[in-house]
Order: sequence, then C-alpha cells, then structure tokens
Amino acid sequence: MTERIELEGPGASRLGACWSRARVDSGAPASALLCLHGADALSARPETRRERLLELSASVLELDLGPGQRALAGGDRELAAGVESALAWLERRADVDARRTAVIGFGTGGTLALIVGSTSRRARAIVAVQGAVRYSTLDAAHPIQPHELALNLDVPLLAVFGARDARVADGDLEQFERSMAQAMKHVELLRFPSCGPDFHDASSAHYRVADAERFWSCSAEFLRRVLE
Repeated sequence: MTERIELEGPGASRLGACWSRARVDSGAPASALLCLHGADALSARPETRRERLLELSASVLELDLGPGQRALAGGDRELAAGVESALAWLERRADVDARRTAVIGFGTGGTLALIVGSTSRRARAIVAVQGAVRYSTLDAAHPIQPHELALNLDVPLLAVFGARDARVADGDLEQFERSMAQAMKHVELLRFPSCGPDFHDASSAHYRVADAERFWSCSAEFLRRVLE
C-alpha cells in the first residue's frame, strides 16, 4: 500500500512525502525507514527502489527533497529540520516502533542522512549511500563538514561507497574511517571497488546486478542486527 501524503514541517510549512507499507497491519508496532533520495523529486524515483526499500522495513516514508519543496529550501540546517519533522511524524504513529526507526539516504540524501544521524536523537540507525563526507568548500548552506558533524554520532552507521563515484575522494574516505575509529563510533564501511553512482538502482545505466544484490542484502542484515 502506497499513498502520497503531506506532513507538518518546520514552522507552518508542509512537506510532501510518500508512505508505503509492506504488509497488512498486524496490530503491533513495527520497524520504519525514512528514505532520502537526494535532490530528485519523488516523481522521478522508480518503483523498483521502493520495492527494495520495503524489503528492509515494514514501512517506508520517502521525504520529497525535490526543487518544489520550498519548506526545505536553504542549506543543511533547513533540510535537517525537515527530516526531524518527518521522524517526529513516524514517532507519533501507533503502528511504528520508535526504537526501530532508521534513516537511509542516497547521494546528497546520503550526506543528509549522515548529518541527521549526527544531530537527531530520533533515528536509531543510519545507512548513508554514496554521500559526500567532505564538502569542497564551506558556505552559508554548508557551514560544517559532514565528517566533523559525524563525531557526534551515537547510533550505528553503515556507509556505502563506490570507488568510481567522484563525489567521494579516496583521501576523504580514509580520513573519515580513521576519525570514526579514533572516536570509537559504530561505523561500518561497505566499499564497491568497481562501482560508480547509482550502481544499486535497476533503472540506472551504472547498475551492476551482483553488487546491487550485495548492497541490498548487507543493508538488510545491518538493520536487522542493530535494530534488534
């Protein structure tokens, strides 16, 4: 079951989203996954990704981060506030177990997921897929480096990277791994040496079947393990 909905956002704003459930309500609170696709509108995302997301959780809330979302216009702080509103919506639902709520993000949504995991106390686990851990420059929209914010992580993180994705430089990833280890954060890195952007998406020209299956199975195993 999938439906388009609107959520109450920061201030008096409204946020577009898509709410999906994998199975009929059993009456007991179940896991929930908040998905951040990145800068694309929800209408641009293929159904195949939603189907895979529903293999990870009993329900999925996809927040629309597309250009039409004026409530989220601005920078990292505005986006994180919008995500926090979506997490609060999930927390209030009787059919959602707040102790089993996770965030997954792809591309720029992966960077946002990392930021949210470092600033929110509602998310219980983070999967950041091919998100930058270091900005090339800091400005009003991006005032703090994601890898510096990540020092505040207190939930498990699965960080997924493709070696042929130009958004993350090798040196940045190595520095991120060292700083997370030194800070004793629960961070698991999953690397795909031959993969570029969107290798996990069946609608992408960069799709790699075997690597995609490994990504989805590892993500499912990670979430099961850390949300038990």
